[in-house]
Amino acid sequence: MTCSDCRNYRPAIDEVSCSLCDASSLRKRFCLESLLLAQPDRAFKGGMPGWKIKLLDAYIMRHLPSRIAIRDMADICALSKSHFQRMFQQCFGRTPQSYVTEQRLRLAQRMLVETSKPIKHIALECGMADQAHLTNTLKRRWNTTPLALRRTYELPPENAEPTRT
Repeated sequence: MTCSDCRNYRPAIDEVSCSLCDASSLRKRFCLESLLLAQPDRAFKGGMPGWKIKLLDAYIMRHLPSRIAIRDMADICALSKSHFQRMFQQCFGRTPQSYVTEQRLRLAQRMLVETSKPIKHIALECGMADQAHLTNTLKRRWNTTPLALRRTYELPPENAEPTRT
């Protein structure tokens, strides 16, 4: 079974992909790009089988706004918590917590650039505790702030005169 919008990117697993895709066109683009970016680096050998990776990716992307526990991810993969963490590290090259945080930051980056929502709302929609949590995490990981990201990629108004040089 595949999602009509995502079939080239992911199989639909119990409506996980589909529920992300049919919200709105902007959310759909976030979903498709996030699923593409969520691909693990294939240079790592071993780890989990591909179908478990896809299932786990879909679960993570669907639950980014809420708390994602390692125990829940391990249950999805039918592994113990400690074995799951070892397999995840081997497959993705980083810890599950680091991977989830990176996906949240990527979603926040897209929302900051493509929407005019207040930063505090974006932070909450991306699963951060508040605006300060998003700002501190962005500073620590990418050495930037939400406002700096938004200004860097800000598009000029449609009716603005082109500048002459």
